[in-house]
Amino acid sequence: MKDSIRFYSTSVSPEASLGEVAGLLRKYGAQRFEQVWEGGRTVAVRFNLPVPSAELGFMAILLKPQTHVLATKLKAQHRITDLDQVERVAWRQLKGVLEGILIAVDTGMFTVPEIFLGMAETGTGQTLWEAFMEHPDILLLSPGGAR
Repeated sequence: MKDSIRFYSTSVSPEASLGEVAGLLRKYGAQRFEQVWEGGRTVAVRFNLPVPSAELGFMAILLKPQTHVLATKLKAQHRITDLDQVERVAWRQLKGVLEGILIAVDTGMFTVPEIFLGMAETGTGQTLWEAFMEHPDILLLSPGGAR
């Protein structure tokens, strides 16, 4: 899949894509949306989504696009080295992926926890996946899945 980078030529600004993300989340019942900035750039977004089966009713989610990986692929596949373009592509892709995921939740194919568990925000501000990578023994995994 050499040309698999969707939106590689987008001219939509990160701010516009993030505005669409916020609107999409609001449509699906989120009650908060926050951008995390570093060095004047958005590096992550935090939001919550309703989980009717959960005691508190919402799941906090933290999405941190791996823009350095995207940058490497954009350079190799499309000779794109402009960091601003990498950001435009990253946030446009995130909007598209999130839209597909939320449609799957809305139609009942999957629940919010099934789709977002690895990106659930812990009390330390990490994703559950990041916490797991620091302590992989919490799932009692073994080679080949056998115990």
